[in-house]
Amino acid sequence: MVNKGGPLPGNSIPIFSPQGELCGTVFGYQSYDQLFVMETRFAKPTVVPRHRHENPHFVLVLGGGFEFDVAGGANHLSSGEAIFQEAGLLHEGRVFTGPGRGFVVELTGRQELHAPSRGLERYSRQTRIPTLLAQICRESRIQDRAQRLAIEGLLLLVLAALLREAAPAAAGPPQWIQRATQLLEDSACENHTMDELSREVGVDQKEISACFRKYLQCTPSEYQRTQRLEIARKYLVESNFSIARVATETGFCDQAYFCHEFKRAMNCTPSQYRSLFQPRKLAQDSGSK
Repeated sequence: MVNKGGPLPGNSIPIFSPQGELCGTVFGYQSYDQLFVMETRFAKPTVVPRHRHENPHFVLVLGGGFEFDVAGGANHLSSGEAIFQEAGLLHEGRVFTGPGRGFVVELTGRQELHAPSRGLERYSRQTRIPTLLAQICRESRIQDRAQRLAIEGLLLLVLAALLREAAPAAAGPPQWIQRATQLLEDSACENHTMDELSREVGVDQKEISACFRKYLQCTPSEYQRTQRLEIARKYLVESNFSIARVATETGFCDQAYFCHEFKRAMNCTPSQYRSLFQPRKLAQDSGSK
């Protein structure tokens, strides 16, 4: 889906514009030498049709729940999370809980200031890039003589963070971490203790926890819970299981805890998610027959 080394797709694919219909209601649009920034708001759940951007850009979610669909792969973001997309990447979106609010930083400056060409990258709220984007957002609301200097300085910090992430690491993750993640994925709906995981991979529990945080930015239990929620998401869309059964099938101790964790991750309840996405799946299935 990424167009490299040739012309971008034709005029049939809409191009994102701050004055266009793809970005909801725009607040605080400001243009600088190397970028433009704006806040966008969607008052209710909305489908954003397939489009592309002429420049690399970031989107920071300020509120609500967003889905970015690239080449059939869905990326769900909630408040505090961010996404980076390179220029020309075809994608569509959905605001599945409203009101949805986002902050867009589109890079329009000299090529050496552009972010590395990485396609699509997602950043959790605990990482540095969403924190810097949130600072840019706050600065964009301050109308004083220092605003431009502050925003362009923060942009350089964002690009430096991207370059550091793209640089080869001095030492990669240990080989056993792949076995550990595979075990958690293969048995995501079963309950594992750290002691069991330690015995399976032959590594001390403290070392497992430290390496998961260093290389995966999460704990083993958080990694497994993410896998469970992904399975639950598919059950909600592709089956008629009750919410209680989805909770049981995915290893959650009860329905209330499952609903709590699902809403925290997806920014909507399981029932709301099913009502939004199951009709879409049924329509796709009927259209392919």
